[in-house]
Amino acid sequence: MYHDEFTEAKIKKTIQFITIAFLLFAFTDSVWLESPPKINSYTNLVESVIVIGLALLFFEKTMVRHKNIKLSKIPMFVATVGIVMYLTGTVLLFLTTNYFIALNDEFNLRLIYLVSAVLLLLLAALLSRAFLLVRPTDTPPR
Repeated sequence: MYHDEFTEAKIKKTIQFITIAFLLFAFTDSVWLESPPKINSYTNLVESVIVIGLALLFFEKTMVRHKNIKLSKIPMFVATVGIVMYLTGTVLLFLTTNYFIALNDEFNLRLIYLVSAVLLLLLAALLSRAFLLVRPTDTPPR
């Protein structure tokens, strides 16, 4: 999504390199670092750091490019806000899940899944709002 959004060739190449490196790390994490039945919390952490970094770069570029337009009317901006909120909230959840699985602590696991569900609901609401903001390309956003 961000690869298509950015126009600079240097940023596009960096995103491609990071994507390949992430895939290699995810494979290593799945097979060697945290083999099944654990949840790949390291992969989730790295994914969150990468996407949040790209989102912050997108925020910076959008705020410079669209100084006179309300940011809440830009669909990609609204979607990115939802993604950042979801990922920042779930990073800690994914990192602690394996700990509670090892302790067989059902109460805290259920609490983690409840918080995760609320964050997912918030993400879905913001993505729905972003899709509703999409207009045909020949009409400017209101």
